[in-house]
Amino acid sequence: MDIQEDIDFVCPYCGSLNNIVVDLTAGAQQEWVDDCHVCCRPITISLKLQGTEIIDFRAQREDE
Repeated sequence: MDIQEDIDFVCPYCGSLNNIVVDLTAGAQQEWVDDCHVCCRPITISLKLQGTEIIDFRAQREDE
């Protein structure tokens, strides 16, 4: 059974609201690149979990 959570975040390039679905069973530390739904620039998404609770979430420019 997958445990998922919707997360809203602001694009670090254009400031638009974006939404992703995170799989809370995919590991305690996750990182991937997702494109902004408005400006299409690459955003590095990283998060840390404790169990199924997100304790750190970051959405940064790919070049940071």
